[in-house]
Amino acid sequence: MVSSITGKNFIVDPRAQGRVTVISSKPILSTAAAVKYHYEVRAQDAESDPIDFRLDAGPAGMTIDPVSGVLSWTPTAGQVGSHNVSISVGDGKPTG
Repeated sequence: MVSSITGKNFIVDPRAQGRVTVISSKPILSTAAAVKYHYEVRAQDAESDPIDFRLDAGPAGMTIDPVSGVLSWTPTAGQVGSHNVSISVGDGKPTG
């Protein structure tokens, strides 16, 4: 499962066949410089397996907790503008 936040678009693109882990939350799409951004990514697994979260792409300083799915970032004045963000969620099982 790959999800991305790009500007004002939130795209969920399941690339696995069969039962997939799905992101069910909607991100906050803006923040201000020097203001902490906090987004709790919520996801469900069809088989109720434990879920892990991964930040595949994002601006410098952005982090995600791999267990809780909390995405955090405090942008600097030099980071004002649009940023591509890609988050993956999974249940540790092979896909496809």
